[in-house]
Amino acid sequence: MNYKLTKADDHWFRENINCQYACPVNTPAMNYIERITAGDFDASLRLNFMANLFPHILGRVCTHPCETACRRGVIDKPLAICSLKRSAGDFALKKSPPKPVHIEKAGYRVAIIGSGPSGLAAAHNLVMKGHTVVIYEALPVAGGMLSVGIPPYRLPRAQIEAAINGITELGAEIRLNSPIDTPDAFDTLLKEYRAVYIATGAHKSQILEIPGEDLRGVMHGVTFMKETNLEMLKTVPEKVAV
Repeated sequence: MNYKLTKADDHWFRENINCQYACPVNTPAMNYIERITAGDFDASLRLNFMANLFPHILGRVCTHPCETACRRGVIDKPLAICSLKRSAGDFALKKSPPKPVHIEKAGYRVAIIGSGPSGLAAAHNLVMKGHTVVIYEALPVAGGMLSVGIPPYRLPRAQIEAAINGITELGAEIRLNSPIDTPDAFDTLLKEYRAVYIATGAHKSQILEIPGEDLRGVMHGVTFMKETNLEMLKTVPEKVAV
């Protein structure tokens, strides 16, 4: 018997499943919310893992463009999609992505510069394909801006550590305090590894380009958060203008 397959075009997808379309990684929000409604948090979390590795984290810090696009908002208020993602991570019994029983080694060695979300996700995917992965992190902690750009009350460090541990348990190695900041250091990686993935992140603040911005005592947001989270900033003046 012959079947005719009709593929929905981009316009149809955007108009009818616009919450998923608005998500940068197309997380199937309607499907994992349906699983939560049925009380199956584990299935909901598994659906999240199919789209991204960090639902526990995104459920706390995502800017949730899906909610802006949610069709329910036309009637009254959009669904709390981000909070529901967090509930899937918090209430599921199996909180880690499914691990393979056996990973066949591919024989390639890959270096990753940076242990932020991009570097960690790349490491996970490469290890799952059987490659040997070493992550070089300049800072004394892994996680990139997750660890140094967001305060602990907003993103508990245990959530970051769980995500990192899930990747190192698969076999990825993370070398802290290991900056690749010279041409010679980079050339060494090119010689020792089959490929190098650069995931250095965006650790610089936006410059306002206004008079006085470079005066003593003026500190930009990303710098302040990094020095605070790394406990480099020991004191703060009594009066601070933000």
